[in-house]
Amino acid sequence: MTMRRWWCLALVLFALTGCGLLKDTRIDAKQSDVTGTWRDPDTGIELVLSEAMTFETSDAALYFRGCTSCLPEGFTGTVKGSGTWELGPPTGKKSGPKNYVHLTFTKVENDHLAKYIPSTLGVRVERDPEGTLVLSAYDGNAETGYGHILYKTS
Repeated sequence: MTMRRWWCLALVLFALTGCGLLKDTRIDAKQSDVTGTWRDPDTGIELVLSEAMTFETSDAALYFRGCTSCLPEGFTGTVKGSGTWELGPPTGKKSGPKNYVHLTFTKVENDHLAKYIPSTLGVRVERDPEGTLVLSAYDGNAETGYGHILYKTS
C-alpha cells in the first residue's frame, strides 16, 4: 500500500471516530459493574459474582466444551464450580483497562473432572451491539468460534 493510501485510510478512520460512527468498546469496569448474577440466555447457565470476591457457576464446563484437552472427549455433562474472582486487565497484561473478570477455581463439583478445568479463567467485560454490559467467554472451539454471552440479571 502506498503512503498516500495509508494517509487516506488514516483520515477516514479519524473522521469516522470523530463522528462517533466507530466506538471505543474497551471497558474499564468497576467491581460494582460486575457484581451480581449473570446468565447465558442460550444455555441457562449462571455465574454469580459476590461482593466478597467469590463466585459460583452452575457449569464450569460451559467455557471449555470445544477444548479437547480441557474435558474428556465426548463429555456432555455439567460441572459446578466456585472460587474467587478479581477484576483486571487481560491475562498476561500488567496494566490497562480492567476489562476481564479473572475466575480462580478453588472447588469443582466432580473431583475426577477437576484436573481438566484450568485453575484460572478470564471472562471479558464488554458491551453488546445495543450497548448493554455483558460478560463473554470463548469456549475454545476453533471450528465454531463460539462465545458465551452472559447478561446481568441482578
